[in-house]
Amino acid sequence: MNRGPGSPTYAIAAVSKLTGISCHALRVWERRHGFPQPERTEHGHRRYSVDQVSALRWIAAGLKQGRDLPSLMDEARSPSRDAPAPSIVARDVASSPARSLVDALLAGDVETAETRFESESQGLDFVEIVERMLEPAWIDSGDRLFRGLCGLDQERIAGEFVRRKLIGILDFVKRRNPQARGRVLLSTMVGDRHEGGVLILAIHLELAGWRALVLGTELPIETLLQSVERFSPEALGVSFILSRNIRKRFAELALVKRVPVFVGGRSLLNYQSLARRHGLIPLPGPARLAIRPMIARIESSLSAESLARWRESQKKPR
Repeated sequence: MNRGPGSPTYAIAAVSKLTGISCHALRVWERRHGFPQPERTEHGHRRYSVDQVSALRWIAAGLKQGRDLPSLMDEARSPSRDAPAPSIVARDVASSPARSLVDALLAGDVETAETRFESESQGLDFVEIVERMLEPAWIDSGDRLFRGLCGLDQERIAGEFVRRKLIGILDFVKRRNPQARGRVLLSTMVGDRHEGGVLILAIHLELAGWRALVLGTELPIETLLQSVERFSPEALGVSFILSRNIRKRFAELALVKRVPVFVGGRSLLNYQSLARRHGLIPLPGPARLAIRPMIARIESSLSAESLARWRESQKKPR
């Protein structure tokens, strides 16, 4: 089968995962704006080409910059649009060192994967390891599952490898952060089992001097409310990879009154206004970009005296 840039290869769920645009929004855009126009299988399922996914990611980036959707749609249709070649998708995954890592993992060759990981990680700091190796590998393995290029068992092997490496990095940076400013609870809610984004944000928080308490995945609102009472954190962060029941989950998170509640993840692109209406603080984009506004918002809610004490403690030799 031809897998070139123009061939339809992505199901709508895979497109949503790769772009951060919800499945609902993709259907609405197709109906209202006529873009994108996916091909259909004999059973009526949408199939998007790599170029369409690339254009959608370009649109998503424009929306994050505050541009309006109609003008982005017009430019996306224009053949003069300055699109990268090869496409964004191919650049992000195929040319990444994570690609060979995933190849080994899907083959069950964990020993080779370990060797490749160690080799490619030489000379990189923790943030670079996450951005160049682990996060792309996590996305690539999930994408291959969505496209039917690997089985669930293979994807689980790759996911467990990435999770183990992220937890190892998180453990290391925690030990280098003994005088944390305060606590931030992190989790996903019922129906969302994707822990990668939570672990990556936890690493960035620890590197920034905060203590990340990872509660895991699929937590009901009752548990989150209890955790806020029990641990007295400075903030709560919840990742949304899937948009299923997101309105209900936002309404539940609005019950958290004691601390600021941040929501991030791939599903946030089309729900930022909804999040704000529920009193939540949206953090669209990758963790490396979200961490600064998140910390600034948390610090703005703290007293000047407590903030000064913490900053002074960071000057002491460890």
